[in-house]
Amino acid sequence: CDSKSKSKTETALEFGATVAEDRIEVENGVVKGRNGELYLGGGAHGMLEFATGRAVVAAPLIVALRNNLERRKRIADEFRLPFLHLIAPEKYKVYREDFPVENAISPVDHYLRAGVSDFLYPDEELRRETRGRTYFKTDTHWAPHGIARVVSLIAARFGRSAADIELIEQEMMAALTPHAFVGDLGGKLTPKVEEHSFRARGSHMYRTADNGLARDPAHNVNDARLIVALSDFPTAQGRLMIFGSSFMMTSLPFLAMAFKRVIFCRTRFLHPEMIYMCKPDFVLTEMAERYLTNTPNDEGAPPFLIMPRLLDRTPSWPEEGLRDMVRELSGGCDINWGLFGR
Repeated sequence: CDSKSKSKTETALEFGATVAEDRIEVENGVVKGRNGELYLGGGAHGMLEFATGRAVVAAPLIVALRNNLERRKRIADEFRLPFLHLIAPEKYKVYREDFPVENAISPVDHYLRAGVSDFLYPDEELRRETRGRTYFKTDTHWAPHGIARVVSLIAARFGRSAADIELIEQEMMAALTPHAFVGDLGGKLTPKVEEHSFRARGSHMYRTADNGLARDPAHNVNDARLIVALSDFPTAQGRLMIFGSSFMMTSLPFLAMAFKRVIFCRTRFLHPEMIYMCKPDFVLTEMAERYLTNTPNDEGAPPFLIMPRLLDRTPSWPEEGLRDMVRELSGGCDINWGLFGR
């Protein structure tokens, strides 16, 4: 990001933010809001810097996203596939009232101001959800009711009827079960802060296969993970290909209630060769809003299946689920396993 082009005060006043930093309490990069609400403040993305107006998005990053979106839409059109780009809002844009900066600025504001808006940014939809919390109290990610709202929005954008979406939402709500955990923000505090929320219970109607790349704290990288979700839910239709972040990865159990097959690639880019291989019906790219502070250009991105090697990661391709993985990477078709002694 470029924080030199404007002063913090100038940027804050331009967007209407009220900066009162003496009221901001930060511990280990976590902003402590009112009513026990926790927000991401520090780390590589410096969200508190953007919220208060100290940091702004550099012009080349805005150009990069504009070019990426135009290129992705063009590629999807070449495959004759519907395309959607989703930006997962920063939590403080949805749970605004407890954040210690009034009218806080976020990276997406700079893109919108520059006329880049061809994406879904569901901050208001998440604010309007009344059935439950849309973000966890101690975590940066969507809580189950937030995931449900976003899955419904995605399904609607890809042509599902209101009646279909009502049935999908019934499945999602029926899957909720109580869950206590420590979120990625609560775990940074001393003592750690636990919360009681919900999660989607396991179901025999849904299974996954993956390339064996879990989160890798040793390398501080999550990219290159490949997960295929296979659904037998009666509400599921079509094949969805996702290039995205942990927001979509944690949404897979609910996405399986809307789509028969979901091929999830953990990456910042759109990889056309994966679309050619997997033959999806819909293409979704997604990014957490904080990644707007460092938007890479899709031009020159490596083939997705080579990314583990470039990141010094080693896929394990577990035997269980291997046939499912190969089938989905082959566009839903079975290969001749006899050629390989299986």
